[in-house]
Amino acid sequence: MNEFFTLEYLATFAGMTVAVNLIVQAIKGFFGLQTKWLVLMVALVVQFGVLFFTGRLIPEQAFLGLFNALLIAMTAVGNFSFITDKRQNTEKVNPSAEEAAHDK
Repeated sequence: MNEFFTLEYLATFAGMTVAVNLIVQAIKGFFGLQTKWLVLMVALVVQFGVLFFTGRLIPEQAFLGLFNALLIAMTAVGNFSFITDKRQNTEKVNPSAEEAAHDK
């Protein structure tokens, strides 16, 4: 495999979710929006970009694209929440030696 992203891969659920996660993590510091709204905006841009560049941007596909973008955004937010919640729970379960000494 010579390419990390192809248009065919980007047109899949997994490809679009990965792309949205990567783009949002790269640009979220530049905007004053809540991350959830930024994720939705990026998902819409990626979804309609894929439809445009594959030549499938017709009214029926655009309508479905709205729902697909919402699904991608919800998945991307869920992925990020799962990772950050997992990290926070690990820190609580495995307190550092400094915290353990303080608790005694």
